[in-house]
Amino acid sequence: MIALLAVSALALGACGEDRVQSSPSEPSAGPVAADAQAAAAAAVEKGYEGTSTLPDPTPRPGAKAKRVIFISSGQNSISTAIPLAGQMEAAQALGWETQLLDGQSNPSLWPGLVRQAIAAQPDAISLQAIDCPLVSQPLEEARAAGIKIAAGYSFDCDDPKFGGQPLFDAVPFFASANGDPGEFTRLYGQLQGETAIAKFGAETNVLQFNDEEFRILDYTNEGFQRAIKAGGGTINYSTFLVSELGPNLEAKVAGELLKHPEVNVVKSPYTGATLLGIASGIQKAGRQGKVFVIGGEGFAPELDLMRQGAVDVVNITPPAWIGWATIDALNSVFIGQEPVDCGIGWTLVDAEHGLPSEVGAAYEKSPDFRSVYKKAWGV
Repeated sequence: MIALLAVSALALGACGEDRVQSSPSEPSAGPVAADAQAAAAAAVEKGYEGTSTLPDPTPRPGAKAKRVIFISSGQNSISTAIPLAGQMEAAQALGWETQLLDGQSNPSLWPGLVRQAIAAQPDAISLQAIDCPLVSQPLEEARAAGIKIAAGYSFDCDDPKFGGQPLFDAVPFFASANGDPGEFTRLYGQLQGETAIAKFGAETNVLQFNDEEFRILDYTNEGFQRAIKAGGGTINYSTFLVSELGPNLEAKVAGELLKHPEVNVVKSPYTGATLLGIASGIQKAGRQGKVFVIGGEGFAPELDLMRQGAVDVVNITPPAWIGWATIDALNSVFIGQEPVDCGIGWTLVDAEHGLPSEVGAAYEKSPDFRSVYKKAWGV
């Protein structure tokens, strides 16, 4: 299963080459490193408890008789399909008419799908896992036609990496990061790094794999490395491309582990990579059970690997909730109100904390956000 991370497939010139940091950029003195380990341990305990809170309950009446066309980057991706299903479920709860267009994980199709949606004259177009630059021209055409633009797991054209003008009207509002989706994503990655520092302290030696084709992974990477460096750990950094998922990634993982016998942590960037190369590469190198494996989003197949001892910890952000938060932000645009806090955070899950007992089961212990949204909308 190619369970790609729910992000757009915007290639950012990744070359798939290894870039290794053999030592921390700013070595920490003993007491400083010990303090960092204690702080990381406290963050991990909070992560096990979960950081999500219920959405802001401020009344915001549901807009009536709206029609929204949803464009998925690819329904063949579990990480795109689930949050998009949340979007559509929320829109239908509001009584809106919905239509889905599937981008089939093929970026060349996405601009045409936006134009197809424009021709149908909806009230809004909602993107899932499609960054703005890949469809900027048709989005400008949509705005000129008076169509609102919502987006989940997507970054707008005014992102610092892109340097353009904003085109999105509605995105989830994360008060925990002061409304900055990039910083929200960094904090997600930071907690992943803190799990390693809490366990190994300044002795943390990470083999980190990353796929630089995706903007959201830039932010996750920044947060993860921020935590490792703060704890005095070492990062060995290796990149790959989505086209390498499978035997090529497996061989790369095994080879890197043979080159770095000192590594005690392996970091996967997303569930698909864990399933299609990283877990098997660790096993092929004879290191399963000998390295601490930080997985991706924690979808059900990755939790099965955890039950088998191939993954040690995952950080789960509720994907359906992201969908509801996206529609809540769009509803606020329709009724002329500022978006409110969605309350979304994350929960660390490992074999002793929150792992469902049933094989194949997904993690579904989120607060009842649906009821809060429905009451706020008056539906």
